[in-house]
Amino acid sequence: MHVIMTTDTTITPDACRGFFCTFQKADLFRRCLVLVFAAVFMAFGLAACKNDKQKTRDTIRFAVVADPHLYDTALGASGPDFESYVQDQVKMTAQSEAVFIEAARMIMEMEPKPAFLLIPGDLTKDGEEESHRLMADHLHRIKDSGIAVFVVPGNHDIDNPEAAAYGGFGSVPVYSPKAGEFADIYAPFGYDQAIYRDRHSLSYIAEPAAGLWLFAIDACRYEENTDLHVIGGLLKAETLEWLLIHLEEAREKGKTVIAMMHHGLVEHLIGHGAFIPEALIEDWDAIGRKLASAGMNVIFTGHYHTQNITRRRWDPETFIVEIQTGSLVNYPVPLRVVDFDMGKAEMDVQSLFVKDIPREQYPDEFCCFAAFAKDFSYTHKRDFAVTQLTDRYDLTPAEIEWFATMLTDATMAHFAGDEAMPIEVLLEIFDHYNSGNPDVAEIAQILISLYSDLPPQDNDAVIRLKP
Repeated sequence: MHVIMTTDTTITPDACRGFFCTFQKADLFRRCLVLVFAAVFMAFGLAACKNDKQKTRDTIRFAVVADPHLYDTALGASGPDFESYVQDQVKMTAQSEAVFIEAARMIMEMEPKPAFLLIPGDLTKDGEEESHRLMADHLHRIKDSGIAVFVVPGNHDIDNPEAAAYGGFGSVPVYSPKAGEFADIYAPFGYDQAIYRDRHSLSYIAEPAAGLWLFAIDACRYEENTDLHVIGGLLKAETLEWLLIHLEEAREKGKTVIAMMHHGLVEHLIGHGAFIPEALIEDWDAIGRKLASAGMNVIFTGHYHTQNITRRRWDPETFIVEIQTGSLVNYPVPLRVVDFDMGKAEMDVQSLFVKDIPREQYPDEFCCFAAFAKDFSYTHKRDFAVTQLTDRYDLTPAEIEWFATMLTDATMAHFAGDEAMPIEVLLEIFDHYNSGNPDVAEIAQILISLYSDLPPQDNDAVIRLKP
């Protein structure tokens, strides 16, 4: 379903930002409100339907895991501050290692085996040194199985003042490595393999397969961290120049290019950049166009924690596809496998999901981890919805309950990807939007935004990288 919205009503970004943070950075359209259902063949040639095509000799397989937020529970996984953290962040922090181990098993047992694994940042909960070293141990096991690993940092990973240990006493700060130490810890996972490294960031270029250049981009702002870490991204002018120089070199040498970066480069909802700027790098549209014009047509990201693929096209010859992968500590606990036919410039993207982990890792009342993960996310998001609706809007108790359920359902669909608004929900939203209550109308806009899904498909798609 695609949404077109027009109205004379304007909602300012600050008016609703609290709600967006609550729902893990869900978007709000600036204008509202005409819905048009379109049975779009995903979408105007932007993605092809799945098929049983033969793989060619030029096909390379690789896997993608995003935002594992690994936490070493030896630092403590109990106490009031830990519970508050989990409640606020809506992350399965206590289960993060078990989930990563299962994801790694799935990747290592794939047939055919991936040649390499991409992890575009937020490797750790909050950059704890112990969590980084634990992650490196797990990555060594993947590498020892014959799968190369390439990482870049996320906003949580470096010199993070929020790194902490927990217990009945509350919490205490722990050490978070600096940028150089990050590169040392993950030297076997991209930095030692680099054919070029940027002097102004932790960006690098590697060749994970013959003829394929990986541009691993660091746009994090850890140098600016103070009492809190900086969430948003910024690509330094020097780093952009470095990227453009080597993209030109890749073109001259006939290299195929893929990229990864933690922060987003493309809007995944209309108005995304205006309302949630910290989800994207600064000046994302202009930089995206420059990179696309130079030959970067696909980039793998994380950060936003949703399963989402979006293509941004500036003109018939200039486009970029951003393939964003959801977090391993959020429902639906996804990872991706990509079969890239470099000869055809075509990617077959498939999504897989962690369905279970050791039984002792989640409460006995749940039949399986998948059920726990869904309930965990739903319960925490609904609690947030009730709090925000109560604090921000003039609503009756009945309206709070109704909208809390509606918002939570929409958020869960948004995180899972390939969102589709049920017709009965659409009709109810129209009724509330036309109620004459501006608070209710604003919430209706948020619901519509959450259910909007820009093309192409989000979970399984064939992406063509030729104009």
